[in-house]
Amino acid sequence: MSLWVVRSLFLGLCTTAGFAVSQVRPELVEYQWAGLLIGFGFGWLMIAIDVMLKGFSLRAFSAITFGLFGSAASWRC
Repeated sequence: MSLWVVRSLFLGLCTTAGFAVSQVRPELVEYQWAGLLIGFGFGWLMIAIDVMLKGFSLRAFSAITFGLFGSAASWRC
């Protein structure tokens, strides 16, 4: 349950950051509501990826990545 509290705080932080970018850099995000929407969307996407990768091991990911890079490097030689 506490993980959802952290995710909610992260979502609020991303939304606030999107609003702040729209205030500081209006050439990037012209409207305030667009900055809020972009920040909220980014935060929601990160939370969705986190939920989907539940149970996925970082060790397995790094092994796959290094295996692919190793295979590509040996193929080029």
